[in-house]
Amino acid sequence: MPSDQQVPFITLPNWIRAAAQCGFHIDPLFERFGIKPDLIHLEQATISVEALDGLMRACVDACRVQNPAQHFPFILGETFTFEYLPEIETYISTSANLREASKALLWVRELINPYVDIRVNEEGRIAWMHLSHSRDANPLNEIYYSESVLPALLRFARLLLGSRARFRILRFRHAPPTYAAMYEDFFHAPVAFNQDYDGIEFDRELMDLPLHGAFPSLHEQAEFLVEKRLAQQPLRQGLAAQVKALSL
Repeated sequence: MPSDQQVPFITLPNWIRAAAQCGFHIDPLFERFGIKPDLIHLEQATISVEALDGLMRACVDACRVQNPAQHFPFILGETFTFEYLPEIETYISTSANLREASKALLWVRELINPYVDIRVNEEGRIAWMHLSHSRDANPLNEIYYSESVLPALLRFARLLLGSRARFRILRFRHAPPTYAAMYEDFFHAPVAFNQDYDGIEFDRELMDLPLHGAFPSLHEQAEFLVEKRLAQQPLRQGLAAQVKALSL
């Protein structure tokens, strides 16, 4: 895949917020990678894969210097919100159960990162959210993206389930990094490395527990708005074709 391939960058405010929490200014890094923030046209904002990968590595390094007790990808995921995609957050928060809410994972792929594929698998009494990367990437960047996506998934699952949110284990394909001790303290769940996949394993019964925020009429309206947004995405057809080609 060409390094100059453009992907959506509607998450720009999330990067700014995570950098602030880590204690560094991100604007010099935006300038270094040729990123010109434009909140007026944020919904149409894109960034090259090369710039996105470089920005991630630079943010990790800056966080280590300014606040070594934190890890930038963790903070990026934990502080993630759908502030510029409010209909997705409404859809998730008004879902009847996690099974219904999980449909939003496909929308996130199209609107936020088309090369990160999140799916739910079920077998027996166990279910797991499985994260895969549908493009060739620097192995280090794959680790960082996994470390940012899984905290976001955990955060939303815990918000939806409340005290019922109990997870068996978090699995990561990579070997324990030098900062491995931070994982369990941050995730508040058992962690295993050198696994077959990146993901979160939990009891299957959690998929169908009734959620207190269920609101059918708003849920239906939110889904309509998401589908409308997807239909208007200028990159949708090109990205869909590229992702399909990568999966062949």
